[in-house]
This record gives sequence, C-alpha cells and structure tokens, in this order.
Amino acid sequence: MKAIPLTPVAALAQVNLPLDLAGNPVFTSHTLLVMSLLQDYSTTDAFEEATLDIPEPTTPLTDTDPDLSENENDIEAPLPLFTPLQIQFRAAFAFLLLASTAEFLNLKTLGEGIVKTVGLDAAATQLLTGHEIEAFASRLTRRALLSIQPWLSPAGLATLELLSPENPKPLRISLI
Repeated sequence: MKAIPLTPVAALAQVNLPLDLAGNPVFTSHTLLVMSLLQDYSTTDAFEEATLDIPEPTTPLTDTDPDLSENENDIEAPLPLFTPLQIQFRAAFAFLLLASTAEFLNLKTLGEGIVKTVGLDAAATQLLTGHEIEAFASRLTRRALLSIQPWLSPAGLATLELLSPENPKPLRISLI
C-alpha cells in the first residue's frame, strides 16, 4: 500500500466531495499528471518517502500482545499507518487532483458542474466562470504546496511564490 497516489474515492473524501463522482474517469486520467507535479514540486527524498510501500494497517495492541508497553493509553491507540510526511502528501495530492480536474468538472452544464448559486428552480443554477475556476485551481495548488512546504524543491518554492498573494502596496495620500 502506498500513501500516494490516492484512489479517486479517497481523494474525493479528502476534499469533502460526493463519493459518487469517483466514477468519473477524469480523476483517474489525471493521477499521473498530479504525481508528476508532486515529483517536480518536492525534493527527491520526500517524494520517495511519500511513495514508499507501507505495510497494511495492524490491529491495536491488546492485553495478549507480548510487546505491550507499560502505558495503558497504548491499548486504545491504533498503530500509525502513515508518517506525517505521507499524510501531508496525501492532502497535497487531493488538492492538486481537484485543481487539475476542476475545469473539466464544470463542462457539464446540466447541474453537474461546480455550482456557484442555485435559484428557486433548476433554470436558475449558475456554474463557476472560467476565471473563477482558474482562481479556484490556483488557491488549491497554493494550498497543496503549503501542505508540503517543508519538503518543497526549488521549483515548488518558485511556484508557491508565484501563487502567493502580493503584499498590499502602501497607499500614499496627501491633502491639497
């Protein structure tokens, strides 16, 4: 089992989207693109750790385990499955997958796109515009990069800098 790539179902759950969208082939077709982006944006060591095979989850410790520690709290705690780095990369994968597919999800205009507003009847449904989708994808990409910021490569840092909002310029006012 690998931390990334996520299955479409796991990626949709990560970003709180309906799981019935997982059947859309656009998610599967963008998986390699997202993996390539993550490889470019992160350091080699971090990407390799994120894609390592990890053992299947084990059961929590019980009273019959010979390796049971002295701490009673260990009995209730399940053994960790993913490292913190892998957890962050899973989140980044989900954000980048949604950023990569957002414009394609909006192509269906029969109520299956990214809905901005819904009126009293079905005719009043309004989907995101192209500009709004680009801004949404940029925010998702920035969020993905922020989640793996400690492990960003120079290319990832440059992209994060490009996507970061500019500091407001000071406004000079003078009275005449």
